[in-house]
Amino acid sequence: DDGLSIDDFSLTAFLQAVAAALNWSGASGNWDTGFGGTVANGATLSFSGAGGSATNNLSSPQIVSMTFSNGAGSYTLSGNAFAITNGIVNNSTNAQTFSNAITLGAAQTDQRLEEPPPEPTAEATANAAETIEAERRSRNIRRGAEGRRIRRRTATA
Repeated sequence: DDGLSIDDFSLTAFLQAVAAALNWSGASGNWDTGFGGTVANGATLSFSGAGGSATNNLSSPQIVSMTFSNGAGSYTLSGNAFAITNGIVNNSTNAQTFSNAITLGAAQTDQRLEEPPPEPTAEATANAAETIEAERRSRNIRRGAEGRRIRRRTATA
């Protein structure tokens, strides 16, 4: 006997579920079928198709980010509210339209370099810090957990 004994030994592995990165490559449809996978909380969504309408028929999903690829057409997003933590990026030259209520869960930056900036068609609630920049002026938006209305005018040279 060498004094070394391993009678009771156990190993436990903990796996953390990672939400999928889902791509919408088709035209119109509902979120529950259009992404080709389940949109679970924590999902990363992207759009790369020719454009169309994408209706959120899910109950308040909390997504990480949403990206429109450089070849994406114009999409109109509507339906139920959703929360997003890392923002929306439009790499496409086409405009994207949202009529959903969107809750921003982390710091966001919204850069508008057009004059005048587009009129918002959806309500966004920011529960964290955000930066709003505009070439010449910005429209009314709601800010903060209280949903206060702000008007900010920014001029740049």
